[in-house]
Amino acid sequence: MFDLNRLKDPEFIKSPFPILCFDDFLTNDENNEIYNSIMKEDNFDENKWSGRKQIRNGSENYVRLLSQNKIIENLYLFFNDKKILEFFLKKFENNSKFYLDRNKILKNFKNDNKQNIFQKLKSKIFQKNEISYLEMDFSKASKGYCREPHHDKNTRIISFLIYFNDLKPEDGGALEIFEYKKKPEIFLSQPKSDDLLKVKTFVPKSKQLIVFLSNPISIHGVSKLSSSSKRVFAYGSYTSNKVINWKLIS
Repeated sequence: MFDLNRLKDPEFIKSPFPILCFDDFLTNDENNEIYNSIMKEDNFDENKWSGRKQIRNGSENYVRLLSQNKIIENLYLFFNDKKILEFFLKKFENNSKFYLDRNKILKNFKNDNKQNIFQKLKSKIFQKNEISYLEMDFSKASKGYCREPHHDKNTRIISFLIYFNDLKPEDGGALEIFEYKKKPEIFLSQPKSDDLLKVKTFVPKSKQLIVFLSNPISIHGVSKLSSSSKRVFAYGSYTSNKVINWKLIS
């Protein structure tokens, strides 16, 4: 059963941007079933960033994966819920250097458990009206996978990661958190490494959920996966169909 009780007592990191960490979000059995399903999967939608095989939200493979695995389906349904988005927004409220209209985001949230939200997004009505919705994918990354320091695209509101296997520090594949050495004139999506300072590293741990506010200073990356180990994880985000107007609080 997935409910709000899973989100008790997180580690809360305020700087350089708000991050919530839940170390035992999944049970051992749930985690193992999801891990085994993704590891034995042969049909992925795309191979990105030098070794990340991904099943994308809304694809035929995605619908099949959810229909075949009840735990994965319930995991998706848990996050595809306005009360979960509201929970995270409240946690991040007053802990960000940027203002976001929480009530507007919640009012515009659309959930669609039949997996056809992406078809609706193509319609003229959905293109015209501002909406927020869940995106969530499942991935298996191999040796060579990495991500440069970046912040997620400017339609993201909140991003989260769930890890389904353990890695060691020497394996790579760690989530790295950065801050600017000094306030930039322009917040770039991929800042220069010389302008950044690495302040925290999360080595993937099975059953772990990490959630962060996806604003212009939420710079993060992934260290190069250098071992024969896999990095098995889900990436999710609460996303808008319009560019988010983050307002820097003076």
